Amino acid sequence: MTTPSPFALQKFLAHAIAAGCTHAVVEVSSHALQQYRVWGIPFAIVLITNLTPDHLEYHATSNEYIHIHEMLPSKATRTILINAQDGHSEFFKQDSRTHLFSQHDPETQDISSLPQWWTRLQLPNLTAARAAARALGRREKDIAQSLRSLTAPPGRFEDIDEGQNFRVIVDYAHSPESLSFFFEAIRPLIANNLIVVFGACGDRDKTTRAPMGSILEHYADTLILTTDDPYSEDPKDIADQVQAGITKKTKMLLTVLDRKEAIQKGLEMAQKNDCVCILGKGAEQFQVFKNNKIPWDDRTIARSSIRART
Repeated sequence: MTTPSPFALQKFLAHAIAAGCTHAVVEVSSHALQQYRVWGIPFAIVLITNLTPDHLEYHATSNEYIHIHEMLPSKATRTILINAQDGHSEFFKQDSRTHLFSQHDPETQDISSLPQWWTRLQLPNLTAARAAARALGRREKDIAQSLRSLTAPPGRFEDIDEGQNFRVIVDYAHSPESLSFFFEAIRPLIANNLIVVFGACGDRDKTTRAPMGSILEHYADTLILTTDDPYSEDPKDIADQVQAGITKKTKMLLTVLDRKEAIQKGLEMAQKNDCVCILGKGAEQFQVFKNNKIPWDDRTIARSSIRART
């Protein structure tokens, strides 16, 4: 769960207050709002990064998904921050507390010292963080310094370097939007072939699978479809639904449902200056099937497979 149960969350916040904590940042999912997991929390600042319809396996319509977020602000909320570049933000109820932010703001030049891929991939989130810090009254020079000192979190555009002559990247991208962001960031940096290992998550919105296949086909030179967390679904059915969005026959396409074998296959195929992208799970520590959950880490498997190859 993105957002814990109300009992775990309230217990955590109580411990934080007892320890002298003055601020808490809570990522709130649409599921959590629908299930009242954050009921009673007086958010001082509400930050809407984007309202691109998601989790339509749970919400009846895209409008429901968008408007469920109107439960976040309360009378205690001082500021509502919304991404001005989100094409769906106009459907969100706004009032005098609402302020828009954009990655095209002049201040974004302050983060130009960050790695190019980091800036391309995370710019919307960086500008959102800036807007929140500004709303809290932080000084501009302190905000800029903090942004320049950031490092990427585990499993997000994480390089796996075991001395091989090709690049290996593990990333959490698992939706049409996140895949597009990822490939737009990585493609200009890769001189040779892009080998992608990807599997869609089970028990999620099935309508996104074919569009993800289309995005993968557009960017990948070699695509290996595999298994993510299938949950109650048949992994082959999921892979077939992703493949339904792939229409051309000019690129190499493989289906290897065993994720470890798929990663090993992608690494075996890599040549000098290629890039192998292992997408969907990032730093997740388990793979979840219908009746069991097994320890898992794409990064560990990639490292051991590279060492075995060399």
